[in-house]
Amino acid sequence: VDISFLVLVAIYIVAMTAGYSTFGEACQGNILLNYHPGDILSTLGRVATGFSILFGFPLVACGARESIVGVAGSLGLDAIG
Repeated sequence: VDISFLVLVAIYIVAMTAGYSTFGEACQGNILLNYHPGDILSTLGRVATGFSILFGFPLVACGARESIVGVAGSLGLDAIG
């Protein structure tokens, strides 16, 4: 787990450095907002980000529901699950 977090930190640092070196002080919070709206690759990135959020939310909600039901069950509230 430690190595995977280090790899993720390295990837984030590379992405942040690349964005800042490309756009300088004019960097937006979301790197995709720095590109021209007519650029097909940035539009594809925006669509992919939207799909990631759209299809990732139910996975998070399902995990949260299972956790809440598990905690409720351990507290003796079996009627919730």
